[in-house]
Amino acid sequence: MLAAVVIVVGIGGASGATTKHKTTPKKINLSGVTLNVGDLAGQTQILLNDSGALKGAQYKVNFATFPAGPPAVAAIQGGSIDLTVTADTPAIFAQAGGVALKVVAVTQPVAPGASLGLVVPKGSTITTLGGLKGTKIAAASGTILQYIAIQALNGSDGGWKNATIVNLNPALALAALTSNSVQAAVLIQPYLAEAVESGAQVLALGTSYTKGYSYFLAADSALANTKKSAAIADYLHRYAEAEHWAATHTATWAQDYATANNITLPLATAAVNAALASFVKIGPNQYNSITNEAVAFTQAGLLTTPVDTQTLYSTQFNALVATLPKG
Repeated sequence: MLAAVVIVVGIGGASGATTKHKTTPKKINLSGVTLNVGDLAGQTQILLNDSGALKGAQYKVNFATFPAGPPAVAAIQGGSIDLTVTADTPAIFAQAGGVALKVVAVTQPVAPGASLGLVVPKGSTITTLGGLKGTKIAAASGTILQYIAIQALNGSDGGWKNATIVNLNPALALAALTSNSVQAAVLIQPYLAEAVESGAQVLALGTSYTKGYSYFLAADSALANTKKSAAIADYLHRYAEAEHWAATHTATWAQDYATANNITLPLATAAVNAALASFVKIGPNQYNSITNEAVAFTQAGLLTTPVDTQTLYSTQFNALVATLPKG
């Protein structure tokens, strides 16, 4: 059974001059609250629906689907969503662009970076990263996929400028790879599984380049709203319950994932196992990870605005982490 989070606020009261003021917990009524959530490729909604994690929520959750992190960040900036989950890169560029948001929670996967991969199409003669020199590589700009492309190419002869990184979201990147419009692509699940199913070969996994953290980005306006902030806290708990359900019902989750994304069960099983994650407290590990990534983008000339990565985070929900089930 999914646990509910009791959200309380303190209220003070006095019946007379000699009565001491005391704080009494009072549950916040979240009925009538709508939490607008950005969902990359619809994957969050699939997990939360299959696990039943949102059952009994007082508030309404509206999901808006986006192909990648940057459009979701733009939606936060435009005021149409309150919260989304992305990799770390969109948060870096959001701060550089002055978007009013904070990283409010972080999950760490059991297999860091394994949900990301640089692939070449079936029949490609490219077998090493060095073979990518002079090629076109599809990867969404301002995302962890672009970061992996840069880092992978920097690890080969000549560096990342010896190839052309084509800005395509994961769905379009997969289509370009399949049609041989590009010679390689950096993909995330479920697109990575689809590519492998079509015969694509993996040259490198994200495990070599990233910690694989997922970042929950919340609009400053939502955090300043008492009821929406309380709804976010409850939503994070329910998301953790969904991750725990996925970890303890792997066969069911893999089958549902395979059906929803039209991939084979073995590939779905590998994908969901790689993505299993638990919430961790925001702290030095996250600060350092995102700082290192910002440095890489700066050195590549793609980030020209200095970012203060520590001020990008809010630790207001850190105390919640100890109460959350593990994925």
